[in-house]
Amino acid sequence: MNGSEERFALPLAGKVAIVTGGAGGLGRAFGRGLVEAGARVALADIDTERARSVAASISEDTGVVDGFALDVADENSVRACVAAVAGRWGRIDVLVNNAAFLSEAQRRPLETFSVEDWTKTLAVNTIGPALMVREALPWLSERGGSVVNIGSSSVLNGVRNLAPYVASKGALVAFTKVAARELGERRIRVNVVHPGFVDVRPVPDPPAEELPMHQAAIRARCIPRPEVPADLVGAVVFLASDSSAFITGQTINVDGGVNLH
Repeated sequence: MNGSEERFALPLAGKVAIVTGGAGGLGRAFGRGLVEAGARVALADIDTERARSVAASISEDTGVVDGFALDVADENSVRACVAAVAGRWGRIDVLVNNAAFLSEAQRRPLETFSVEDWTKTLAVNTIGPALMVREALPWLSERGGSVVNIGSSSVLNGVRNLAPYVASKGALVAFTKVAARELGERRIRVNVVHPGFVDVRPVPDPPAEELPMHQAAIRARCIPRPEVPADLVGAVVFLASDSSAFITGQTINVDGGVNLH
């Protein structure tokens, strides 16, 4: 390979990445970005058929992206998914913990949440990523891997009426720091990307600028426009690649400048 080829080499060429929550708007964007960076990508989701459909829409019949069954709150499902991906491509280099639980029914005062509300949210948003790291660890250790946890900028200043969700994402940040400490000597990096309020609608109608929640988010940003899934892709690909080989235990906030730190 000559100097020119090296300069323009794909940053994730030859690597295999798992994206949990791969059937959703963020998962689709991450999957596409990782494939374009040269990776083979497993889009893993509880909605397996949709994950496979998304995979086909990204790179039909090329074999570089596929959908896999995964319930991150189920230990056996996590184990089976990781084994299936490793069996398919023989390695796992990148883990993007994107799956999350947040429903409109959860937007209510903290005193109204039940134990079941807390348990489900923590199971998906905090325990799930920990299970994924545990099961993928032997593969990530082989060549030195990267874990990118998708958090939420809500943990930086709190958001009303989302107590379980915000708390679960705060715990994910704490887990990230512990994992970075423990896994660094195995050459595994663990970082967090915090999205802001993202418009994940495939066809924005009405435009985000016309919706009250989006209007408030836009007004709070240094960059005054809606945040879309593609805005997060660069940070995820960077942290997945060897360009960030000496970065671990860190949080990258991608919210257009709502939180400055």
